[in-house]
Amino acid sequence: MLKEQLITELMYFMVEFEGKVARPAQLCAKNTVSGVQLQLLLFLQHYGPQSMSQLAEHKKISKPQLSAAVNGLVTLGLVARKPDDTDRRIIRIQCTEEGTAYLNNLNEQLINYLSQSVDTLTAEEQQRLLTSLHTAGQLIHKFNTSSECLPPEFKKYT
Repeated sequence: MLKEQLITELMYFMVEFEGKVARPAQLCAKNTVSGVQLQLLLFLQHYGPQSMSQLAEHKKISKPQLSAAVNGLVTLGLVARKPDDTDRRIIRIQCTEEGTAYLNNLNEQLINYLSQSVDTLTAEEQQRLLTSLHTAGQLIHKFNTSSECLPPEFKKYT
């Protein structure tokens, strides 16, 4: 019973998060990039240059879907393909200066949006949300996201 309630609440949270945070973030991006592309940019900014295999593994998406997303980012000048320093056969994807500037601008817009949203909460509600997000983040980090736990129809995306 607890597990079913937890799953229901997680699904509800995902819908609410998408509508109240993720979608507005995409709107701040002015529909220049897709949600997948935005996630890739943020990942590259945080972790540095990555191979296509590393990106596909981390984002749990198919290589054709990843290639299309990266091609779009390259066309926009937000990422670049660079040969690996130690193995020229490996191509690394990295954020460009334009990509970093784009993310910095987006970050400012998101901070403004989230600041206005948080301002609608009382100080006590803000503290409860902060504690809840911290706890949820720690617990979600423990989720097994390896492809072994996915149903067969989802494994094609890993």
